[in-house]
Amino acid sequence: PTVRIADGIYDVDIEASIVDWTGCNPNGSHVGTLRLSSGFVRVQGEQISGEFVVDMKTMVCTDLKEKPAKTLIAHLASADFFLADRFKTATLEMREARMRSEQSPTTPSYEVDGAITIRGKTRDIAFPTTVTPLPDGGFTALAVLDVDRTYFGSTYGSARFFEYLGMHLVYDIFHLQVRIVAKRRA
Repeated sequence: PTVRIADGIYDVDIEASIVDWTGCNPNGSHVGTLRLSSGFVRVQGEQISGEFVVDMKTMVCTDLKEKPAKTLIAHLASADFFLADRFKTATLEMREARMRSEQSPTTPSYEVDGAITIRGKTRDIAFPTTVTPLPDGGFTALAVLDVDRTYFGSTYGSARFFEYLGMHLVYDIFHLQVRIVAKRRA
């Protein structure tokens, strides 16, 4: 069945929506979450756009115990990575979403072109998203994005910028799984 979103403006349910992150190095990975502070989707015929704002101060690590998790989050929030004190939000802008010709409930239903802003720098991004209608007229959307942090000025531990990193090597790509729950505006 084809997934179509009815015309209207949809507000993101920030309590039900979540961004999961994964960062990796040669020794393993760390995972955690971020929360949205706001977001909306506008649907007008074939024109679909929107914006999602992530509160960088909500970053948590979920795979470490309390003390090491706090140390990791402090480092990720620092100038080495996301400079969260200066850039309190990151944004994902959806400029266009095109319906895919082949769909199923478990495969991506739309291709999205947009932009992501981290540390005040904006880069174009494209990704598939799987949309599922909700009984109340809203929808959920799930997207997985691979983001190169060095495009946004985060070069700590990057072998493209530094040599002899040893145990400080951090992969340039981090992964985001974005789950949006949107409710139609009354």
